[in-house]
Amino acid sequence: MATVTTVEYSVLVNGNPQGRIKPERGLRQGDPLSPYLYILCADVLSHMIDTKTRRGDIRGIRIGNGVPAVSHLLFADDSLFFCQANNRNCKALKDTFRVYEEWSGQQINPMKSTITFGSRIPGDLQNRLKGILGINKQGGGGKYLGLPEQFGRKKKEMFQSIINKVGQKTSDWSGKFLSYAGKEVMIKSVGVAMPVFSMSCFKLPANITDEISSLLMRFWWDKGDKNRGIPWVAWKRLQFSKRDGGLGFRDLPRFNDALLAKQAWRLLKHPHTLFARLMKARYYKDTTILEAKHRTNESYGWSSIVTGLTLLKKGLKKVIGDGETTRVFGDNWLPCHPPKTATRHAGQEDIFVKDLIVDFGSSRKWNMQMVEETLTPADQNLLQRIYLPQNKKQDCTVWGYDKSGVYTVKSGYWLAFRKHLQDNPNILIPHGDPVLKEKIWRLQIMPKIKHFYWRVLSQAIPTATRLISRGMNIDRTCQRCCAADETINHTLFSCPHSVMVWRICNLPWQPLNLHDDNCDEQVSKLLELQNMRGLTDFQKLFPLWLAWRIWKSRCRLIFRKEVTLPHLIVQQAQGDVLEWLKSRDTLHSQAAGSGNNGSGSLTRNLTWQRPTLGFHKCNFDASFNLHSNLSMAGWIVRDHAGVALSWGTTNLGLSSSSLEAEAKALLIAMQQAWSLGLDHVIFEGDCKILIDKTTNLVFVRFIDLNGIGILHAEPAVYR
Repeated sequence: MATVTTVEYSVLVNGNPQGRIKPERGLRQGDPLSPYLYILCADVLSHMIDTKTRRGDIRGIRIGNGVPAVSHLLFADDSLFFCQANNRNCKALKDTFRVYEEWSGQQINPMKSTITFGSRIPGDLQNRLKGILGINKQGGGGKYLGLPEQFGRKKKEMFQSIINKVGQKTSDWSGKFLSYAGKEVMIKSVGVAMPVFSMSCFKLPANITDEISSLLMRFWWDKGDKNRGIPWVAWKRLQFSKRDGGLGFRDLPRFNDALLAKQAWRLLKHPHTLFARLMKARYYKDTTILEAKHRTNESYGWSSIVTGLTLLKKGLKKVIGDGETTRVFGDNWLPCHPPKTATRHAGQEDIFVKDLIVDFGSSRKWNMQMVEETLTPADQNLLQRIYLPQNKKQDCTVWGYDKSGVYTVKSGYWLAFRKHLQDNPNILIPHGDPVLKEKIWRLQIMPKIKHFYWRVLSQAIPTATRLISRGMNIDRTCQRCCAADETINHTLFSCPHSVMVWRICNLPWQPLNLHDDNCDEQVSKLLELQNMRGLTDFQKLFPLWLAWRIWKSRCRLIFRKEVTLPHLIVQQAQGDVLEWLKSRDTLHSQAAGSGNNGSGSLTRNLTWQRPTLGFHKCNFDASFNLHSNLSMAGWIVRDHAGVALSWGTTNLGLSSSSLEAEAKALLIAMQQAWSLGLDHVIFEGDCKILIDKTTNLVFVRFIDLNGIGILHAEPAVYR
């Protein structure tokens, strides 16, 4: 411990080291040397306990005949010591602690330590042993490392804390304004992760997992802490993967089985660990882990491992090497889903796979005559798919649902969930084409927009007709046109108000049939834009945001009685897309280490282009506030050499739209240019105008520099 007492510290104050601190009471928590020094000291303590054990002064605990004795277990920041309940063992343990404290400088805190006795230890002996060790606090009924120390019949009470934690978290989140994308992240990364540690050790009771799932479901659909939502899609259907049309939420009982199967896999592949040796000596002494079963008076931990073992055996298969340990009719060795054993006919005796192989010395082949006599035609076809190594090696057991052959919780959950669906064919995927939904999840757009289109395809949008289908007594007529039922397709595409929005946005290619009543077909046409050549990213993504803005304007009309004009909806969608592309391009530029990633065509070109000789250029622009309707304008006039002749800004007052603000800014710019007496002027902003006084011609071309706009016309000539 010399490194602990000789080191000196300084404190940074405003970036400068100040003072000199010399520690005298050992290493502090958080010091980078702490883990290494703790390991070194703990290793010495472990050797001291082992020495006492070999001398017979300390006798560890055995959980059965032939089971290795356990005298101590050391964790990252905690330790467990086991001994017999007598004076000799406790005095030897106390003496070991005393020597360790003298040499390491670390001292055991008896106020934070607990002692646990067996049920057969009398009370007077317990008090005497407490006095020897100096520990008065008795444990055994609480938790250790987050798990219950002992289990009784009422297992729900043991895991009630998990439900309380999940309920507390979801209630805290409900007070925040989270989109469906944010809720998905919170559920998957926090909500489902909270019980994972317990589920990896024990099989949680069904009422525990059902209550946790109920809490997560209510959080997903509720609109707030006190606003109950409508569960448009059953929670069991949301547990389908996104590829299958769901959202990929975990089925907790099946996920629990997959985590426990990991424990069984470790027992299979690491039989020499202390845990594996204890379990084998206690529960499957004369067999292998794959043949282990439930036992009388078994622990809750072993019962949970057997549950995971049941799942593990469904996906294990034998990889053929020499075939000496693989039984033809007893082991899963044929490659199929799931791996299976060969079909046995009545009266057939079990043989090994080696009996189906002919060894020619330098090569090995299947004995086709023996194969035809032993296997069915279907099994013979599966046999031809097995690779037979030419060099003899031992058969091995692998996991059949991962390319590496190693069990993973992800693949185990996939198998458990598929098996659950086969046993419960009444659980159907959510409404909508899974292919379209998978395309939506692959889009490079905001996650909340992806969730919006998933809800559109899943019919999880609260339109009037959908609300009536859930038992609500409301008017089914569209509140905008008052001429048709408010369906999802009508709201987004075929309502006269929505039709006007789609038409004035003036897409370069109109993908939608606004009179088609098939919502899935409309979304499919929007997705076809993503594969069209010749379109910018803005033109591809703009329709996706536009449909979302149409839905938001409908909600403002229903709940706030606010009417949003069609051209304002288009402008809001344009602003959303430009903001998204700007943020995306910024991230790409930072990742590439450059300020430009080649997508400059999506936004305005910030490089000023000089006019031809003899012409002047006036650049102008306007700003428009959607909330206050106030607008401002700015301009600058430069010659062909880039010399500025005039510039300024002005307040334009109230404007009804951004288009009106741009028109006012153009008028101000023209007045400023004429005041300078210029004859050849190019006005460039959101439109481009060339004025030539000598020929009395004005060339006007309205082109949105983002490639799309409300006004779009070919060049026109006016006298």
